[in-house]
Amino acid sequence: MARQRSQVSRRRRADIADAAHRTCLLGRSEGRTVDQLQKELLQRFSRELQPGEARMYAMGWTVRVIREGLLGVASQAGLEASGVDDRDIWRWLRGEVRPTVWMDCLCRLFRCHQAQLGWPPQGNEIPVDHTPRPPAPDSLIAMADAAELPSHLERMSPLQRRTFVLGGAALALPFLTLDDLRHVAAALRNAPRYADHAVVDHYRGQLLAFAADDGKLGARRTLPLVLGTIGALEQTARDARPTVRRDLLAVGARCAEFAGWLYRDLGVPELATYWRDRATEWAQEACDGAMQGYVLLKKSQAAWDRRDATRMLTLAQAVLEGPWRVPVRVRAEAAQQEARAYAMLGADVDFVERKLDEARNLLAGAPRWATTDEQMSQHYTSAVFAMQSALCYCEAGQPRAAVDLYAAELTEDAFSRRDYGYFTCLKGCALAALGEPDEAATTGMSALAIATATSSQRTMRELAELARRLTPWAQRPPVSELRAAVGVQ
Repeated sequence: MARQRSQVSRRRRADIADAAHRTCLLGRSEGRTVDQLQKELLQRFSRELQPGEARMYAMGWTVRVIREGLLGVASQAGLEASGVDDRDIWRWLRGEVRPTVWMDCLCRLFRCHQAQLGWPPQGNEIPVDHTPRPPAPDSLIAMADAAELPSHLERMSPLQRRTFVLGGAALALPFLTLDDLRHVAAALRNAPRYADHAVVDHYRGQLLAFAADDGKLGARRTLPLVLGTIGALEQTARDARPTVRRDLLAVGARCAEFAGWLYRDLGVPELATYWRDRATEWAQEACDGAMQGYVLLKKSQAAWDRRDATRMLTLAQAVLEGPWRVPVRVRAEAAQQEARAYAMLGADVDFVERKLDEARNLLAGAPRWATTDEQMSQHYTSAVFAMQSALCYCEAGQPRAAVDLYAAELTEDAFSRRDYGYFTCLKGCALAALGEPDEAATTGMSALAIATATSSQRTMRELAELARRLTPWAQRPPVSELRAAVGVQ
């Protein structure tokens, strides 16, 4: 059933969205509930904002986050949501089209009664209500330890509340569990109350341990630990001496960047951007120029996910030309990003290879032993460079060179399990470009098993792209199997 479309202009909608985000960010930092924020928005923007839209803003979500969450909830219900796009979700939230088939999934995702999304039951219809019972006391944290945590919540700073409410809300789509919340809560309870340089080393050691485990455990299991560490670190930094506070914030910047990477791998780009921006802010306060340059490199890599070649290029160039001294490995990776962006923009192969040579020469000169700054780029090895060079060749229209590199350098020993699955998927894309559909599909199925085990949505997105590239061979059994497995019709 459809209703009349809203007459609110596009520009007015954008203004309302900005104001709603600001209102809810402040409200969450002050401890107001989702229901309270939704009511406040509907009163403030009466006749302009629909209940579903207000609920989305109150949750701190975007349509993209809802779509990703709906995929997970629908999968658990045995439904296929890959055909749902942003326009469908907007029409449901704005009250233009009744989401009859998707009502239960939407209410389950938003944890509410259908009337709170603007669609009250009709006639003898059985109401759909997924409001938590009993209601959560005040936040996600209280769910983890109802006997102890409310007092800790009261002592949280606005940043800590954002860590849990903004960060945790998106994870709660299908990701965050009670055990995860207990990890986060424990980190806050155990935050050192006295800060010195030994405490800084403690947090730095935690970050290195999380990064080492990430490739094996996957972002889903690592992220709650990182969010908890960020909250604990900020709590410690609040009363620290200025010199120690700056050192703590330098570590906090690296933790925030790492959280951004984990959200990227989980397929929540809005929150990945949020944490990269926080990393830049803390790096600036800590006078950590190298970290500011490193975050730009990570933003360049995120632009690859959207195949935004121009943004990739300018961000990579900013890393190389900015007013900071980044580690040699970071410069090498930025030079490689520059080469790939040029390939995507149509540069000839000789030019791309010269750019790759610049990156290779930088990497060859990197120190063998890592200083504190070099630790941010220790992952960038000759094997990773080879994988990224293969991507460059594929983008430059040379899939044979790419396949040869994958064959020579892609081994399980050289990469974490998750990264091995990711690069295996990209090898499949190169095989598809080479006209080897059966081998490409078989390679994709191998990557799918790893992506599922490590909860890597980044790999799943590339697998969907591989399945689409294999459309001309859709009737071949290996290709048909892959396309069915990743939900591409």
